[in-house]
Amino acid sequence: MMRVTTVPAFIGFDVREPRNLVRGAVHEKRVDIHLDRATLAGWVGKMSFHLAPVVDHLLKELKRSDKLFMDETRCPVLDPGRGRTKTGYLWAIARDERPFENKDHIQYLARLCEMELIDRERRMIERRIKAAKFPSTKSLDSFDFKIIPSLNKPLTMELARCDYVDRRENIIALGPSGTGKTHIALGLGLAACQRGLKVGV
Repeated sequence: MMRVTTVPAFIGFDVREPRNLVRGAVHEKRVDIHLDRATLAGWVGKMSFHLAPVVDHLLKELKRSDKLFMDETRCPVLDPGRGRTKTGYLWAIARDERPFENKDHIQYLARLCEMELIDRERRMIERRIKAAKFPSTKSLDSFDFKIIPSLNKPLTMELARCDYVDRRENIIALGPSGTGKTHIALGLGLAACQRGLKVGV
């Protein structure tokens, strides 16, 4: 069950916020009701005074929660005696004890960490591919092995595991023009980047 508690919206109508009083006075004037800002300020001040116990009770209730969400809004407020405004702060406080996506907070945090690791790995692969400066990006998945029946597909896919790098072995591609040597080489280079290896061309 969702439990949300907030300070009533009219508390945000701060008597010290000059723009609120101006807007209120203009609105009343449009409907042919003439009220000056002093009257509006008096009303809001009295209302705020009588609502103070309600606000105190809400804050006391909120402080009993294990988890709170808070949003901060800045606004100019009057600074009596100085002839200018200063920065004031309005806070909206809410409590929501529902689990996120039917997960408790530990599971949700673990899911966030997992997503962050996946995204970080993706960015690292993108940086390695960019640093390799391939003339074009091609993968072995997009190569049509049926066009070149003599090409050993299992061996080619085995090379994509990059075990030859640990064995410090070289790969030599031989064949006439148009047989897919460049595509295979780019595909193996892309596979190396995806496995965390630096590639240079």
